[in-house]
Amino acid sequence: MVLLHLYAGAALCVLFVSWFVSGVVMMYQGYPGLTARERYAAMPALQCAHCVIGPIDALAAAGIVNGTTSPRLGMLRERPIWRAMDSTGRWLGVFADDGTRLAPVSPTAGADIAKAFLGEPVSVRYRETLVDADQWTLTRTVRNQMPLHRYDAGDAAGTRLYVSVHGGEVVSVSTRRERWLSWIGAIPHWIYPTLLRRHAEGWAWLVIALSGLGTVMSLAGVALGVWQWRWRARRGTRQRRTPYRDLMMRWHHILGLLFGMVTCTWVFSGMMSMNPGRWSPGSSATATQRIAWMGGPLVPDTAAARAVPVAMAWRLLSGAGGGSLKELQLTRVAGVSYWVGFTAADSSRMLAFDSPDRGAQPAPVVREEFTRAELLTNAARVLPKARMIDVALLSTYDSYYRDQERLLRLPVLRVKFDDPDRTWLYLDPRTGAIAQRREWKSRLERWLYDGLHDFDFAFLMYRRPLWDMVLITLSIGGALLSVTGVVISWRYARATLSGHRRFRKR
Repeated sequence: MVLLHLYAGAALCVLFVSWFVSGVVMMYQGYPGLTARERYAAMPALQCAHCVIGPIDALAAAGIVNGTTSPRLGMLRERPIWRAMDSTGRWLGVFADDGTRLAPVSPTAGADIAKAFLGEPVSVRYRETLVDADQWTLTRTVRNQMPLHRYDAGDAAGTRLYVSVHGGEVVSVSTRRERWLSWIGAIPHWIYPTLLRRHAEGWAWLVIALSGLGTVMSLAGVALGVWQWRWRARRGTRQRRTPYRDLMMRWHHILGLLFGMVTCTWVFSGMMSMNPGRWSPGSSATATQRIAWMGGPLVPDTAAARAVPVAMAWRLLSGAGGGSLKELQLTRVAGVSYWVGFTAADSSRMLAFDSPDRGAQPAPVVREEFTRAELLTNAARVLPKARMIDVALLSTYDSYYRDQERLLRLPVLRVKFDDPDRTWLYLDPRTGAIAQRREWKSRLERWLYDGLHDFDFAFLMYRRPLWDMVLITLSIGGALLSVTGVVISWRYARATLSGHRRFRKR
C-alpha cells in the first residue's frame, strides 16, 4: 500500500494540482459554446408569408426517412429555411419558399451569416474551413456539423464564430476571455488538447484510467494516514500525533487526513462522468421511446400535414401574441401533429394541424400547453407494460431534473413507473416532449457524478455564495495536499537518481 501510494502519487500529483486549480476556474467559466438562449436571442423574426414547403417535403428534399428529431423552420438572411437532422446528427437546410436544398455555404456567405448573428456593425474575417475539430469545436454536437467556416470578429470581445457549411447557421461562439480562461479551466481539467480529444474513445479511456488510478492512490493514502496517525499520545511526553519529522511529510500527512477523502471522491466522481463501460443509460429517451411517444415516425401522412399549411400556421401563431416568432418546429404526440412556435428558448405556443380521426377536418387551435390527462395517456404508451405509481407537476427543480443556471424549462410533469428499470419521465406540457427520462442507474449516476463532483445538493447548490465558499475551501486544501505531494515526489526522485549515480561511480 505504501509503494502504491508513493509511485502512483509521484506519477499523478502534478495532474491533481492541475485538476484542483482548473476546477475552481470552471466554477465560473466552462468550455465555450452556444446556448439555446444565445441562439434564440440572435435569431431574426420568422417571415413565412411566402412559405410553400412543409415539413414532409423538406425532409424528403434532405433525404431523411423516419426521423425522430423535429425539423426547425427559421431564417437564413431574408429567406425562410427548414433545417432537418440526418442520421449522423448534422443539420441540413432546405428553403421553405421554393424547396431547393441549401448549397454548401461559401466563406463569403458564411461571413454574412456571422455578421447577422452578431447584430452589430463589426468586421468579420474568414480564417479557415474546418473538416475536423479545432480546440473550440470538440463537443460532439458541434463536430457533427463539420465542415465549419471559422471567423474572427473585429469587436472588443475578440469573438470567434463557427458557421455550418450545410446548415447555414452559427453553431459555436466564443470570446477571447472565454478562450483564455478555458486554457486554465476546461482544457486541463478535462485533459482536452485537440490532438487527443479528436480520438474520442482513446481520450475517454485515458481519463478513466488516470482517474481510476487516482482513486486507488487516494484511498491508499487515506488508509495509510489513518493507520499512521497516533490517536493516543503517551502521557507526559511531547510525542507528535504524526510520526514524520520532516516538515513537508508532516503537512502532507495532516492535509491528507483533512482533505484526502474529498480528493478521493472528486477523482472517483470525475471517472463516473465518463460513464465507464456505458453502465448508465443517461437522461434522454431512447429512439424506441420517442417513436412510441410520437405515435409513429415523425413524418405524418401528407393529407393531414397539409391541412394547415406552414404559412397559415405562422400567421396564426404570430397573431397569438407573446413576442415575435423566431422558429417553428414540427412535432408529433400520440399520432397528432403540431406546430410549435418559439419566441425564445423557454417560451412557446402550439397549433394542432392533425387529427386522430382521419375522417374529420381538423380545426386549428392555438394552445399554450397539453393537459395533464393528455400527457398521462401518452406516457402510458411509452411503457405499456408498466404501471404509474406517482404523478407530480413540478414548478421547481427536484433532485434529478435540475439546472444550476436554471435553463431547463418549468413546469414539468414527473411520472414514475414500476417497471424493472424504475423509470421516471419528465414531460414538458408546453412542447409535448419528453424533457428527460431517468432510470435507477441514471439516478444513481447523478449522485455519483454531479453530487460528489459538483456538490450538487439542494441545500447547497442554490445557496450561493455558500456553495462557492465550500468548494473553493476544499479545492485549496486539495491543491495544497497535492503540492506537498509534488515536493515529496521531487525529493524522492532526486534522491533515487543521486543514489544510482553514486552506485555507477563505485
